[in-house]
Amino acid sequence: MYRWSPGSGASKCTRRLLIELRAQSFEERILDGAWAGRPFRIWGAGRDARHFVRALRGETRLRVSAMIDIDPLKCGNVYVTPVGGPRSKVVARIPIVHFESAEVRASSEPVVCCVSLRRAHDQAGARTSVRRNVGTLGLEEGKTLWYFC
Repeated sequence: MYRWSPGSGASKCTRRLLIELRAQSFEERILDGAWAGRPFRIWGAGRDARHFVRALRGETRLRVSAMIDIDPLKCGNVYVTPVGGPRSKVVARIPIVHFESAEVRASSEPVVCCVSLRRAHDQAGARTSVRRNVGTLGLEEGKTLWYFC
């Protein structure tokens, strides 16, 4: 947890740096702790989710089984990211699946939600609550579900 105010140190950091720092902490506390060795999914396939994935260590990126999204233009694609560095030939290939798909419903893997709840609600036509959509997966916040953004 951190608090942001115009004069705080966080206000002088870039958004990307804050994501990297928070991702490192999240990885140590949750992904290497309660979820150690388990595959997990990421809700979102947009900017923040991609930055979160890139901030993870290579071996952790390989544990991401899918990115879940509501945008039909993103679903069906694969997000490819290097595992060992920008010039690595080893890559993580992460499928992007629609949140209503059977494979998402059947999975019991934990989820990290990387969608800004405020921004998603403000977008035109996106009046459906992200929390309500994520809630349809039957996960328990703080155990099998974490809101990252």
